Amino acid sequence: MFNLTTCDHTITLPCTQLIALEQFDRENQTNYHITVEAVDLGEPSQSSYVNISVEVLDTNDNTPFFIDESGVVTQLESANIVEKSPVGSLIAWIRAKDLDAGENANITYSLKSSDISTYFSVDQTLGIVKINEQIVINTLVNKGMRLNSSVMSLNLTVFATDHGQPRRNASLRLNVNIEPINDNAPYFPYDMFNFTVSENLNGSMTVFFCLIAHKLIK
Repeated sequence: MFNLTTCDHTITLPCTQLIALEQFDRENQTNYHITVEAVDLGEPSQSSYVNISVEVLDTNDNTPFFIDESGVVTQLESANIVEKSPVGSLIAWIRAKDLDAGENANITYSLKSSDISTYFSVDQTLGIVKINEQIVINTLVNKGMRLNSSVMSLNLTVFATDHGQPRRNASLRLNVNIEPINDNAPYFPYDMFNFTVSENLNGSMTVFFCLIAHKLIK
């Protein structure tokens, strides 16, 4: 890893310099401890020793990455909530790591701005995602969201950005599945239906086919 060479000839005093033969990687090794021995050419020879400690400083050369509850690297998380859950309810805890040190390893979490991102908030330091506005499925449908198999699915993008220079960031997709609640009774479109029938109709004939009860999703 290191080598000793004589200094440039322009230096008048005897000098030896310590040269690094390989590139340093702080993530693999943060410190090096070296002992250098100096031996003269006299009879008998004399020697002395000096200990050198080399500390490798960090550069922001690592991008944050997301991990799940088991510590496995991931780019996708999911959460299940119920429609009209209280504002402030915790729905997910997003975790990210950075192999750098100091400010280079500090992470700030944020949500990508979108039509549905305002319904949620993320703690910039802890990565905890909460409900920011009450979620009503009918409101989302009116905004063009699709209701599939009685479950509404929303996709959020969470960013993890380090504090180094230049800043590095990673993104994770958070799928939020919203289960509707049965909070509306069926209703008829009119309070009363009036219709007429002819005398002597066959008993199997349809007299009215629009008597249908609807159900509102609010």
